[in-house]
Amino acid sequence: ETSVKLLSCDPSMNEERKAGDYPAARKHLEEAIELTPNDFNPRVNLGLVLVQLKENAAAKEQLEKALALGATEPQVHFELAKALRAHVVETLGHPREWTKAAGYWTRGHADASDKSLDG
Repeated sequence: ETSVKLLSCDPSMNEERKAGDYPAARKHLEEAIELTPNDFNPRVNLGLVLVQLKENAAAKEQLEKALALGATEPQVHFELAKALRAHVVETLGHPREWTKAAGYWTRGHADASDKSLDG
């Protein structure tokens, strides 16, 4: 039990993701998911990695599973929207302008929004 929790929370996985070593991060996150299939945290991080690897359908799947397991952070919904949009545009070939979003709220700023979905 202790080793499972340690692997699930291994900070090197997040360091690899932040450093851009997405294949290594993916490998470690997939191992964490095998050991802790009901923990949504490695699924969220794997979803972020898969978006960077342009594996949008797989990212969508992991982020949806994370939500089903209890992830409640708004960022998970935002990343899922980005993965869905990328899948529709890049994989299905729909024009980007057909999927344009107005923006998303920014935590702590009542009058601000995040336009990064458009980028």
